[in-house]
Amino acid sequence: MSTYYKFKPTAGYSLAITDDMTGANLPPVQYGRWMLVETLEILPGDGTRFGPDADAIIKGVREEGFYLWSDKRPPEG
Repeated sequence: MSTYYKFKPTAGYSLAITDDMTGANLPPVQYGRWMLVETLEILPGDGTRFGPDADAIIKGVREEGFYLWSDKRPPEG
């Protein structure tokens, strides 16, 4: 099991996961900045409760330093 960090921008619907708790390795967002949303424990071959496949996340972080996807739902709150 590995620890990852889920981020969202202050504006927009993108989400990012990285193994860097500061999010310093995430690409810049057009408006605002990345905010830490939660800490995740991810196992290879495991499902996730929020959408992306665990193996795709692990591969993206290993190859690019982060995994990005779009959450098309409007933000809560």
